[in-house]
Amino acid sequence: MTSNIDFSQQGNEVDQYLSQLALKSVQGKPDESFGYGVVNEMLIEHRNLRPRGEVVIFPQLRLKWNPRNHRDRRFNLPTCGIGRYLNNGTILLQGGLEHKPPILPLMADFPDPSVIKSHGSIDFLFSLASKQAADQVKAAIKSGAVPYNEVIEWIISVGPYFIVRHFGPFTQAELDTRGHRPNDSGDAEVTDLIELAHQFHTIPEAMHRIGTVEAAIAVEAFLNIGTRLYASNVRM
Repeated sequence: MTSNIDFSQQGNEVDQYLSQLALKSVQGKPDESFGYGVVNEMLIEHRNLRPRGEVVIFPQLRLKWNPRNHRDRRFNLPTCGIGRYLNNGTILLQGGLEHKPPILPLMADFPDPSVIKSHGSIDFLFSLASKQAADQVKAAIKSGAVPYNEVIEWIISVGPYFIVRHFGPFTQAELDTRGHRPNDSGDAEVTDLIELAHQFHTIPEAMHRIGTVEAAIAVEAFLNIGTRLYASNVRM
């Protein structure tokens, strides 16, 4: 069973590989594309511990904001969706991931998460990414990819650091409300940024650095917990 994976057998080699990738991602100029590669490699390493098809990674998955209205062309685009293909071609999700580029030079020395967790710029980017992730979860609910009556977990990463954040269940009014208003470039509107700048809060979740044993355990727990969603028929 996936919950009984023995990290001692192959964990050190995987952790070292991911740690090297993560360290490279905070050298030079911040590059969101490179960061996509690192977080995807993290998920791939954990996916490969499981039977084929149990976990499928869907990079840049397009989730329609209003799938029942063909004239509404708005969509949400997580860094990746994490789920399964059904035999009829339907995609079900157990979670997803939203990534932001590293904050430099703050992350350049690869500090322990406890050192940077309360930093204002860290809180800002995690807040922005969480706002986008909430809309991604709402879109996934409205498309039937996840149940509407469950708590959904989403990985939020900034550079090589990540948290696992919980979203939902949402009321109908909340499902109809889009929290992040993207402009043509996909960045936040100025009003969003100003609003977030005044809403810093301590990050309550544990923060992990890719390439550590703690991070590996957190990803395993995320993947194991999410499998409960596949059995649910409570979908829109």
